[in-house]
Amino acid sequence: MYCKIVSRVEGDVNEDQLYKLVGRQAYPTVLLLDSDGEVLGKLGSTRTIDAMRGLAGKGEDFARNKKKAEEGDRNALIEVTIARLEMKTVSVEDASKLLANRDDFTPGQEKRWMQAELSNKIQVWTRSRDSKDRAEAARKLYDIYREGQRPVTDSDVLRFWTYVMMHAESIRDVEGYEKGLEEVRERYGNRTGYWKKWFARHEAKLEKLKAAEK
Repeated sequence: MYCKIVSRVEGDVNEDQLYKLVGRQAYPTVLLLDSDGEVLGKLGSTRTIDAMRGLAGKGEDFARNKKKAEEGDRNALIEVTIARLEMKTVSVEDASKLLANRDDFTPGQEKRWMQAELSNKIQVWTRSRDSKDRAEAARKLYDIYREGQRPVTDSDVLRFWTYVMMHAESIRDVEGYEKGLEEVRERYGNRTGYWKKWFARHEAKLEKLKAAEK
């Protein structure tokens, strides 16, 4: 058992260790590590006994496949690489080099790869706060939306559709903006406080876009 306390004290040893492992995460962040310090799994937003058991089970599967992959098992290597991509402990570029040929992927593995690849793109492309970078990220994610790809996790859904809506607004695409608003409402529409203001702001923007079409 290892507990990493982020002290925010300047000069503290390994202060950014957690960020190096998994990037920005919610507090508290629960990880399962092996004896080498590799991340075997991350606990999601559901903090229940069943969720902890599920995390332990995934960790066991990862450790088992990791050992088989080291012994030359191709399918185990695929499973481990996809799991690392899903946890964002390997980049899309490095994973793609390792598994350059995906012809032997099962349909399930291909689906997981595509979802993990999209999740990584969302995280990397939206990292910058620069206005030009944000506009470019919005354009790229809008193109992905037009291609029919969709994220699945809550954090990816909100970020993805926020950027899609940003580009849709810039090109006056009412349909795209409305679609993004609907997708976010499906996930967060029953929440109060901040979200009421968020929806009110974007609904006003949507009405403005519709009015400009007339």
